[in-house]
Amino acid sequence: MSNVTEYHLYFDGSCIPVNPGGVVGYGWHVSDPSDNTDQDGPVLLGSGIAFSGGPSATNNVAEYVALIDSLAGFTARILALHYPIRPGSLQLTVFGDSQVVINQMNGEWKVKGENIKPVASVAMMQVVRLREYNIEVAFEWVERESNGLADHLASEPMKQNLVSLWLTHGGRHASNQ
Repeated sequence: MSNVTEYHLYFDGSCIPVNPGGVVGYGWHVSDPSDNTDQDGPVLLGSGIAFSGGPSATNNVAEYVALIDSLAGFTARILALHYPIRPGSLQLTVFGDSQVVINQMNGEWKVKGENIKPVASVAMMQVVRLREYNIEVAFEWVERESNGLADHLASEPMKQNLVSLWLTHGGRHASNQ
């Protein structure tokens, strides 16, 4: 019997309808694979629209926004449940389908894009904070098919927003007003 509580965090970001310059959305969920209760589904989830337009509205920035929001949500919830945390007693494995973000967070790739540097820095600071609270953090890449719920959470609010804009403007693109 293990005394380690393990959580899995899945995140995804999206930039639609164009990349760059679209609407940046994010989605994420956390599951507890060690949970032996009858609870189905994630223990925590989040999604939303971060911003739209401009050169920083890219898929890679959207992925980092998703990671930042998910780590903030996870940190608040977990500290409320488990603080103080004994060293080695809590593990977080973060899964994402962005090879750029996962490899940069693992230190395998350098962060080169000027638009990515600020959000990558914030995400890395959040990981440092989690580790200061004795939470072990690891990052693993997964194929898009294994990240379906996070993908849905990232894209659905934006699709609803775009449909709403379309209907509001009588089927005309808002920029043609």
